[in-house]
Amino acid sequence: MFQSADEDGALSAEDLHDWALALQCLGRAAAAIPVLVRAVGAKSKAGDAAGAAVDAIALSGLHFESGQAAIGKGWLARAEDWTATLDDPPTTALLLWMKSKLAAFDGEPEQALALADAAYAAVRYKDALNIEALSLAYRGFYRLCLGDTHGGLADQDHAAAVALSSNNLDPIMGGNLYCNILWAARMFGDWARADQWTRSYQSFCSSSGMELTGSCQLHRSEVLGVRGSLDEALARIQDALARLTSDAPWSMGDANRVLGDILSAIGNDDAALEAYDKAYTLGWCPEPGRAMLLLARGEAEAAHASLERSLIGKTWWTLQRRGILLAHLALVAAHTNRAGQAKALICELSGSPDRWPMPSIRALTNEAQAILALSRQDHEKAMRHLHLARQLWSSIDGRVQIVRLRLQICRLQLEHGDIRGAMAEVHAAQLVARELGSPKLSSDCMALQREIDGWQPAAAPAVRRQGIGR
Repeated sequence: MFQSADEDGALSAEDLHDWALALQCLGRAAAAIPVLVRAVGAKSKAGDAAGAAVDAIALSGLHFESGQAAIGKGWLARAEDWTATLDDPPTTALLLWMKSKLAAFDGEPEQALALADAAYAAVRYKDALNIEALSLAYRGFYRLCLGDTHGGLADQDHAAAVALSSNNLDPIMGGNLYCNILWAARMFGDWARADQWTRSYQSFCSSSGMELTGSCQLHRSEVLGVRGSLDEALARIQDALARLTSDAPWSMGDANRVLGDILSAIGNDDAALEAYDKAYTLGWCPEPGRAMLLLARGEAEAAHASLERSLIGKTWWTLQRRGILLAHLALVAAHTNRAGQAKALICELSGSPDRWPMPSIRALTNEAQAILALSRQDHEKAMRHLHLARQLWSSIDGRVQIVRLRLQICRLQLEHGDIRGAMAEVHAAQLVARELGSPKLSSDCMALQREIDGWQPAAAPAVRRQGIGR
């Protein structure tokens, strides 16, 4: 419709703005750019400085997402020129919000937080709910990155409530809001929260007439890789990789990291390592998935070295995932007989419950404690920590980890003659492995089932007395 009207030259500046918005909703961000350029020109010519600034900020964001940061900064500078002539809090806040995104991408989280805070302050109580929610969500994100977990989560929950109380939430602005909250939930290993928000975002896209973007498919695929069907997760990440090439090429590395995690859970180890290598080539850290695969393949020292490298520096990515990376490092340190390092990391993580409250992190530290206990031959304490770890993963439906831990518990029970306990664990693991669609985990379950079936009753009395004495 817009294209037909454009042939007659009947489109106004606002029509051009709406056309660009429609193209973005359809997932055609690249096609929206020249239309927005025309909208900026038309609004500038008409003396609409606020409208020109808003569309220039949108252009900045589109170029930024497509990996053209220099062009994005140019459009942002143009928007700043127009905004300087205005006394318009919503436009000022939008400009500050976009500047905060660029600061974060440049590795300046403190500056990003200050800019997002200024954006929120500019529109608070000014009847600009969309921009208020957006700036508040990003302020929460930067607070999370800098270690203020409680404050960051509170900001993001507040932002969602503000957005939902608005009757005219712009689809693109709403997408930015949801995407930010989703990203934070994924990066911090908050899988229950991530699942809730991905479902909410899908409903938002449907009601707004928006196509699912590559970023949305990326978010959902990682959640499904932890909590749902691996086949669906694989299909979604492959779709995300196809879309992100044009939508947001900067996140291709993260998509390959997620692809590696899904392939590893399925059991395609070589393909998983190839995906992790590609993520690294694209400038993205493939951890902790790559290290966990190396550990499972018997390359524990390589896993440890890789995790330690992942914690070097203070990029926004490292800051976000620090808790998850430290928890996995604690686990690998325990496996490589670095008891001192493992204990120090466990103490750091468990000693800061306000900063690291996520069940996934607490589950990993409990598993690390179990490995340390086993190194001291403390079977009872090891079993207690493994059960706690499994329960924590169960609380957020982390199915891959649930199966993995049930199999660890089963092996320990079998070693100590608790055959009925081992049978219960392997049966439960088999049910979840089938739901997941993981040939690797199903094969591991079958192997343990065969061990149980071949257990020699003659060895029972001595082993059982050992179990009774616990």
